[in-house]
Amino acid sequence: MKKVLSIILAIVTIVTTIMCVSFSSSATAFPSFSKKIPLKTYTISTGNNTTTYTNNSLSSKKGTIYASDEIYIYSIGKNSKNKYYAFCSYPVSSGRKEAYIPLSAVTSATSASAVNTAQTTATTYRRASTSSKLGSIAKNDKIYKVAVSGSYTQVIYNVGSANSPTAWKMGWVKTADYNKLIKSTTTKSTTKATTKVSTTVAKTTVQKKLDGVIAKYPNKSRFLSTFDGAKECYGFGKKVIYEVFGKNKNGGYRSWTYAGVSTSGMKTIGSITSFSSSNVKNLLSKAKPGDVLQFNTPKQHTMIVYSVDSTGVKIYDCNWDNNCGIRLVHLSFGTWSGRNSSKLTLLRSDNY
Repeated sequence: MKKVLSIILAIVTIVTTIMCVSFSSSATAFPSFSKKIPLKTYTISTGNNTTTYTNNSLSSKKGTIYASDEIYIYSIGKNSKNKYYAFCSYPVSSGRKEAYIPLSAVTSATSASAVNTAQTTATTYRRASTSSKLGSIAKNDKIYKVAVSGSYTQVIYNVGSANSPTAWKMGWVKTADYNKLIKSTTTKSTTKATTKVSTTVAKTTVQKKLDGVIAKYPNKSRFLSTFDGAKECYGFGKKVIYEVFGKNKNGGYRSWTYAGVSTSGMKTIGSITSFSSSNVKNLLSKAKPGDVLQFNTPKQHTMIVYSVDSTGVKIYDCNWDNNCGIRLVHLSFGTWSGRNSSKLTLLRSDNY
């Protein structure tokens, strides 16, 4: 009987351990906001204004938030359509107006991924660039990691005391600075686990082939050749697709146009003509490594998708600098807004 009880106890212990591990690796909730202790932030996009709504269904327009407006968020929730919203206020001529906005206007995340205590100080910015300073993080401030875009990390941190904040701010820090902020609070085991997951997710078969092309044509090099009768971004894009997928099903090279019309070896996955952050995110969420993105008139440009995450897409392209320079860069969904083009199309090889 004792042996049976020991076995049962062992099973319970194992199950409990598994449950604890699962819980500890789950997302971290945002800190609590209210009208007395709001979350102060700015929209992700500088190119588009943000429409506000009278209710959380986001169906009845109320007003407009501009890129220079500081937003006070009082609460975050999910509506009946499973869309996340933020209840907030924004400046108007008579003071501040309360309304609802899509949460995606200010962040791509719906929860934090980590919370730490600042071990040093860092400058924060309104957006993922150094163009507009937001404030600064002090040593011992509480920091919630929210999202990542390129070389910047979006964070929430306290205003006033960490134990008794008067408000919270959501902004961006350089990822290098973020790593210094949390350096002594990140354990080695956590670092190893994160690296292992990242490697497993990142390297698909197509990405490995793309890595081979990148080795031939690395970031910041130049592509001065032509391929299949095309040059610059278009010729480079066709060259990359041929290197990754080979000839098309008919045995020829790949020919496709800026309009996203498949003439040989490619199919259209989707397109948008309105470049809001949400529209771009909806289109790019369908993308796979090795897909083709094309802006059409008036500014034509061809790009290859390397990877997609919750904050944006990593692209591989040529001639964005008008000097045939090659780049491998992560662009957040918000940075695609306001582009000088009437259409963005997503294409995929028929050999995928």
